[in-house]
Order: sequence, then structure tokens, then C-alpha cells
Amino acid sequence: MGKKRVISVLMSMAMAVTMVPFLVSADTDPSTPGSFTELQQLIDSTSPANIALDKDYVALPGEGSLKITHGASIDLRGHTIDRNLSSAESDGHVFFVSGDPTDPDISGNSPNKYQLVITDSSADKTGKITGGYAENGGGIYCEYPAKISLMGVTITGNHATSKGGGIYLDKSVTYSTILGITLTNNTASYGGGLYTGSHSMEIKQYGTTTGTVISGNTAEYGGGIYNAGFIKFYEAVSITGNSATVHGGGIYQHDETENNFGGIEVRESLIIKDNTGDNVYLCSGEKISIGGNFNDDARIGVNTEDLVPVVVTSGFYLYAHYHDATKIFFSDQQGARVNTDKDTSSPTNNEVILEPVSLGFKGCSVTLDGRIGLNVYVDMSALTEEQRASAKMKFEIPGKGGNTQYDTFDPAFTASVDGVPCYGFTCYLSSIQMAEDVTTTLTYTGGSLSSDKTFSLKNYLASFYSTPVVASPNGAYNLVPFFAGYGYYVQQYLSGLRGWSIGTDYAEMPNSYGLTFEDDRIEEIRSKCSAYASSKSVGDSVESVKYKLGLDTTTVIEVTIKLKSEAKDQLSASCTYAGKSYTAYRSGTREYKIRIEGIYLQDLDKKITISGTSGDGEALTVTVSALGYVNAALNNPNSNTAKKKAMCALYEVWEKSSFIPSNSQQN
Repeated sequence: MGKKRVISVLMSMAMAVTMVPFLVSADTDPSTPGSFTELQQLIDSTSPANIALDKDYVALPGEGSLKITHGASIDLRGHTIDRNLSSAESDGHVFFVSGDPTDPDISGNSPNKYQLVITDSSADKTGKITGGYAENGGGIYCEYPAKISLMGVTITGNHATSKGGGIYLDKSVTYSTILGITLTNNTASYGGGLYTGSHSMEIKQYGTTTGTVISGNTAEYGGGIYNAGFIKFYEAVSITGNSATVHGGGIYQHDETENNFGGIEVRESLIIKDNTGDNVYLCSGEKISIGGNFNDDARIGVNTEDLVPVVVTSGFYLYAHYHDATKIFFSDQQGARVNTDKDTSSPTNNEVILEPVSLGFKGCSVTLDGRIGLNVYVDMSALTEEQRASAKMKFEIPGKGGNTQYDTFDPAFTASVDGVPCYGFTCYLSSIQMAEDVTTTLTYTGGSLSSDKTFSLKNYLASFYSTPVVASPNGAYNLVPFFAGYGYYVQQYLSGLRGWSIGTDYAEMPNSYGLTFEDDRIEEIRSKCSAYASSKSVGDSVESVKYKLGLDTTTVIEVTIKLKSEAKDQLSASCTYAGKSYTAYRSGTREYKIRIEGIYLQDLDKKITISGTSGDGEALTVTVSALGYVNAALNNPNSNTAKKKAMCALYEVWEKSSFIPSNSQQN
């Protein structure tokens, strides 16, 4: 056995976590593990024990668990304490933590007298507690008046035939803490990682960097945690990758009626996701108590024994109502989805609820991304992931310019409609089609759904202020009246220009908000647009440069350059807009065009420079913009009133679009 070990312990009547423990000296060969008998002697040598390990300890056959009956502080210092069991034993715990319940000190000056504190001061936190196999509490068994405080340690590879593979806290335990531990690969029937009936338990990070990780644990109920007591979760706690064959892969929240103090309180950056067999499973009547604000990375999956609809939180409105509940909470419960209670008369108003899934058309909006898009939103929560991925929307647009369009499912195109998460589909309309009633049909693997009503930009814009069901970016409220007026004036202008009959060829777009243009306003806009006038610098080979603005399905600037009859019929020119290059093409004898498509609403003032050569290589530069065309139209004495008002309406829409954030084209 080598030389006799020299054992040093710090004598103290009271234990403090901040004490610096004496080092436990080892054999001349420190790589040889010590036995549990030897470690028990260290624990029993003083009350409370204050020990720092310098070697591993492995239980020999016939040795029992380590008994902590008068409190202890153990620093693993990167070492392992291994119970070394492959089958259950009646005393198969790694630690059995208890004390004298009649001791008057526990309700007086020494409430922590029987506390077990385990830390790991090693830099890489390799210390671990493993190899326990008992009925309850394979790794640690704790009962009143004892309590535990675990900091920065790993509890792994422990088993219980009943409760608490890694840790078991009896319902008599008053208070315990877990800070920055790793609880992994433990098994039990109830609470693979942790079973707790403790009146109060806190789980959070250790220091400022070490979070608590509970993963890879398995059980029938409560793979990660089975909670029959009360737990507070604070910052940096991750419960992922655990599994339960029945319920509560992450957490099984027991019915609190057993102890009348049960429940879980959550806040900050708690993550409970990617567990098998529920993430958090709430028994009937249970709720998740919100004890503070959430960080943006918090994610909590929740299922419930109660039938939906059911309220699953308390205190959400008090502490976290300015968060989107659907970004924090989620559910994979069949037939259910997460929402918030919208009933203002309900005592649970704004609390998180699980409600029945559904399939249906919910609303529409408009997209202005260089084209006029009608977005239609569908609640597809009742569909499987595979069905959603296969979804396709058919749009049927009537009228003279009628056509059929299709749009496929985009998982990133989402919006909240009356608080319901929905997916969007888009069809594109010309400005003269804004009043058309569009018919929609959704198809997906195994079925289809047609809307019982039509959608139109006319109705959406007219009812925007009374029923704004689709979440809109800031600024949309300022833009809507002017966009509705734009539709009216452009339709009047184009119908007169092209001989279309409004009401027959196209549905009539009303001036819903009474937008008007008196002479003084037209003059004011003309004056403002002079700053955007087009310019050109060309050689003698160019006869003319003309351009026009297209206001149909997409906003287009089309520039036509005509060469003189005596010049060489040759031109090379190009420009770039929104990351796309456009090149001039021959459109006739001595005539060339360059067509710039998809001008964004907020870019109508953007000057686009076309450069190249003409004739025998003469330099050519032409600068144009959409508002430059408006300037030209308002200065042209041949422009009729309808055209001038249409151009003014376009300017008003551009001006009001400045209220919308540059990264949002949707209103």
C-alpha cells in the first residue's frame, strides 16, 4: 500500500464556501485511486469536513456510499469520485447526505450545518461524480435537514431504479443550489438527471461564464428533471438532448397538490428544447411562473396534460409582455400551438396559452419592392412540416390583364395576424389591377383549401385603419392613404392613355381617403422634383435621348437613345442598379434601349448613371431617376391633368415611404 497517508483537515465549528481547504496528501504514486473507506475517513475526521482532493477515489467491492452527516465541503480539483457500480444496491449512492433533524442549530444560527458543498476549482472542470446505482439518488441522495450546493462539477453515469439518477432531493429538503454544473448521461424511472421535492431550489450559472447544462439524461418521466418541489431557473441554463419514454424529456412538472408548494419559475436565458418526449410537461393545472425578464436567446418548449386551450404561464404580462411569446415559448404538442390570451376581460389576458391548431386564410398586406405585391397569409399550424413544405398558393387575377400565378412555401416569410403566426404567399399586380378581387387556393400534400372570400389591395387599403390585422412596420400608417390615392390616380391616367374601360376592363379603384391635388400642391411638387432632373453628356453622334416611366407590375425606367443618320450605327452602354447590371440593346435602326426594372419605392429619387460610347467611340453619360421623370412630366406643357396628378401621387407615396425602415418594403 506504500507509505501511510498524511491527512490534513481544517478544524472549524462552521463551514463556509469561501474557506480554502487543506490539501489531502496522497501516496507516493498519486495516480493510484484512493478507496471510499479512505475518503470517508477524511470526511469523518472533522465536523464539518473541508477537503481538496489530489487524486481520484473509486469504491472497492463491499464499500458503501460516502455518508455526509455533519456537513462537508469538497473541492474535486479535476478528480473523479466513482461509486463503481454496474447494478443497483440498497446503499448504492455516491453520496448520502443527511443530518440530525432534532438539532436546534438548524433553525437558529447554523441553517447550513448539514450542507454538502461540492466544487471543482480545476481550470477545465474535469472533476466528476459517477458510478452510483441505487433505488433513489444514484449520484447524490439528500434528505432533511441536509441540503446541497453544487458548483462547476459534472455528475454523470449514475443510475436509479426509481427516482433521481444523478441527484435525489427528498420532499423534506428545504433549500439547495446548482450553479454551473453539468448533469449528463444519468438514468432513472423518475428524473433521470434530477428528482427534486425540495421546497426551494435554484439553478443558474457559476460565476459569470459557466452555465448549467443538463443533457443526455433518460427516464420514463422527466428525463432531465422530475420536479415535485419548487425550482427557480436563472441565467445560462440549458436543458437539451434529454429523453423520456412517457413524458417530460426536459422537465416533468408534477402536480403540486402533493406538496402544495410545487412549480417552476423561469427567467433570463433559459433554454429547454430538443428533448425527446416533451420539453416541459405540465401536469393538470400546472403553470410556468415568470419571475423576471427574458434574454433574447431564451427558448422554452411546453406541453400539457390539460386539453387545449389552456393557460401555461403566470406573470408573463407582468415581467415579459414586451416579448413576443411565440419567440420564447413553443410546443410540439399534437393539435396545439403557442399564442397569448387576447381576451382583455380575462384574468389571464396576455398570458401564454396553448390553443388548437387550425388551417385557414387569415389576412393580407401589400409589398412594395419594385413591384406591387399582394401578400395573403395562411395559418398552417394544423399541417405537418412535410405538408407545409409542399404548400403552393394559386392566385387567379380577373379582368383585362387577368392571369394565374403560383407562389411556393417560404418558411422565412412569416407574419403575425391577429396574434396567430402565419405564412405568406405573394402575387404581383399592375398598378391598374389594385382593385381586382383575387381568388386564392392553397394546395399541399394530401389536400387543398380555397378561401371563402377574395383578397384585394383595394379592400386592404380601405380597411387598414379599422382592421389592421397584419403586423405592419412603423410608417405604414402614414403611407396607406397616399398609396390608395396613387392607385386611384394612376388608374385614371393609364385608362385614359390606353383606352381601357374602368368598371369593365378593370375593377375601379376608389380614392379611399380623398387625396387631392390642387394647383398649388402640384406646383410645390414640381419645384421639389427639379432637384432630380435628368442630365446627359453625349457626342455629336446622338440625335436624342428620351425616357419614360413604366407603372405597371414593376416600376421601370426605359431610356431610348437614337443616333443621327450620318453617324456610325453603334452604341455600347450599361448601368447598375440594386446589384444588377443592365445593358443597352438594339431596338430599331439607329435606336437603342436600356430598361431598368424593379425600382424600389424608396429609390424613386435614386439617380442611375448610364455610361458608354456611341458612334465612333464618343463618350456617353446619361443620368436618370424616377423622380426625374416626374419632374419632366410636370414641366411638360403637353401633360394632361390626369398625368400630372398621377405623377404627384407617385411623389407623395415616395415621400411618405421615408417613414418606413429601409430594410422593410412591406406595409
